[in-house]
Amino acid sequence: MSDGSVPSLHNYGVLLTTVMAGVVTGFSILIVYLLPLLISERSVLGLALLIPVALFVALLLKALLSRAAINVGVDEVAAKVCGIKTRRIPWHQVGKVKKVRVTNGYQYVDIYHIVPRQDRGRACEFFVNFCGDIVFTQDISNLRGLLDHINVFAQQFQVPLVVFDTEAAAAKIRNEKTPRYWQKIEEIPVAEL
Repeated sequence: MSDGSVPSLHNYGVLLTTVMAGVVTGFSILIVYLLPLLISERSVLGLALLIPVALFVALLLKALLSRAAINVGVDEVAAKVCGIKTRRIPWHQVGKVKKVRVTNGYQYVDIYHIVPRQDRGRACEFFVNFCGDIVFTQDISNLRGLLDHINVFAQQFQVPLVVFDTEAAAAKIRNEKTPRYWQKIEEIPVAEL
């Protein structure tokens, strides 16, 4: 394992990310072009049809941001989309690193959050890797190497590592005689991810 002196970059498949960026850009240009035209024509139907397109672009932008490359360095951890740094958190401002195990309906998936000390509000929870947490999933390249780097810097900067495991909580609930489905799932402190 590296000592962390060299930044490490971990990313997702380039083709899908590039296609998503192209679609977001294309639809954004279309909206910017059509919106003034539809307003000047006072086309209520056109504006009504533009709303679902704008919602589609917002959701696709969220998906694109969630596939950001993660760059872990000595001073900071950063997210990059198409080579552009969209979010950075200096290590001394990281509040915790959280592993969340959730189901997508078919299987359990591990999602990792690098949470800043300062909360940025509810809107930033939607746009991860832009203004909220830095987030990546188990599908990122060289996950083990990325987690090793994070473990080193978390220890160096005394950043708590926690696990939020819905799979274990679901198993615990199933084994209870009177299940409490809405009980709070606790974050479990761990030594390393």
